[in-house]
Amino acid sequence: AGGGLLLWCRDSVARSLQYGFDRLSSARFAPIWGALKHQDKLLARFRVIPSVDSMTAKFLSFSLVAILMMLIASAEEEASELYTNGVIDLGIVVRDLDQSAKFYTEVVGLKEINGFKVPGKVTGDFGLTDNQDVTARVFVAVNAAGEPASKLKMMAFPRAQGKKPDQEFIHSSLGVSYLTLFVTDMDAVMIRLKKAGVKTLGKTPAPIGGANFLTVFRDPDGNFIELIGPSKKGG
Repeated sequence: AGGGLLLWCRDSVARSLQYGFDRLSSARFAPIWGALKHQDKLLARFRVIPSVDSMTAKFLSFSLVAILMMLIASAEEEASELYTNGVIDLGIVVRDLDQSAKFYTEVVGLKEINGFKVPGKVTGDFGLTDNQDVTARVFVAVNAAGEPASKLKMMAFPRAQGKKPDQEFIHSSLGVSYLTLFVTDMDAVMIRLKKAGVKTLGKTPAPIGGANFLTVFRDPDGNFIELIGPSKKGG
């Protein structure tokens, strides 16, 4: 009843379609959104109620179909990406878990969230350890909007202490060399570092363009940490 366009689309397309309707709602007709979940697809039915003459209504209906097809093509292309989440989490092994946790919260400014434990049998089956139990503390960098992003998963193995790599420079050893965090106020960061007795490396904080400065220092295990952000004092 009422006529309309019957269209099948995958779940991943639904948001794009709704976005299209929202954009169209300011026009001189009223799109109606209706959806019915069916197996792994979404049966979406769209009906346009014209508030203009029939010729214009037909034109608008054809325009709606064209826009929907473009939205579907775009959403299908996005769905073909390999990863479901673009955020990269990082696992770091430290010598003293409590000491490093205190450093990364009080000095670096990360926020600790719920950690996790994994039995040695499981970590062994995963090929990550030789059956060593894992107790991980997890930290996040919360942005200005109050939203956490990447996670730093920190763990220690007192009964299987690892060897410290050559960390004189970032090119001294292969592998992950440093963390980069973007801060809102480099001046506040410098006060925090000075209070904690942390020495910066090289000639940092150093200007890198505009009002932004780069500061480099080490964590308790010698890992490089790089901070980037604006400074009113000019370093």
